[in-house]
Amino acid sequence: GVPEIPNWSDNYGTGMTFDLTYSAAGCFSLDEPQVALDDREPEYVVIGGFESYEVHGETESGCVTPSFYLEALPAPKPLSVITLADHSTDVSLAVDRLLVNPQLDIGVLARGEMATVRVLDDRAIARATVWWRGELEDPNRNDWQVEATIADAEIRFMVPTFARGTGTLGVELAIEAHQVDCVGFARCEVVTRGGASFERTIVAL
Repeated sequence: GVPEIPNWSDNYGTGMTFDLTYSAAGCFSLDEPQVALDDREPEYVVIGGFESYEVHGETESGCVTPSFYLEALPAPKPLSVITLADHSTDVSLAVDRLLVNPQLDIGVLARGEMATVRVLDDRAIARATVWWRGELEDPNRNDWQVEATIADAEIRFMVPTFARGTGTLGVELAIEAHQVDCVGFARCEVVTRGGASFERTIVAL
């Protein structure tokens, strides 16, 4: 199985959804599952499997990935444990810093120049995207999004030449190389997505 954790709660609201994807062929579902993260049970669990739904008056079907949702997360700690059991399986994952969002340090944002975000964390960042949202009341507001490169614990991106003003800079990132101890899985890995947003002003050099 490949549990995929879309985001960290401290930047994207109070809750979090955990998707349980799998590499094997077929469409799987859970049978009366018992799920917990650090002994905290989720508000709801999607058991997965084939589901039928109506689209423009026609019935279609597809495979739904099992998932669970926690409205209130446990406190971040060095090691978090996900447990999952139903009539056919009893597995668990111990994940290094699962709920710990990397700290980010933003450098100067200058129009048409390369900008740097320092990642104050020893975990490798797999990929990152940077976006900008101008102030809503600004009549000259412009929004943009750029792909970023990652090297030496830094996220680097080019500030567009048309960028200006004050707004919110958002950094979205993914960590794929977690340290994971799997019990009951043939193979497992964890993908987390998170990031942060910052109020900033773009300058002209």
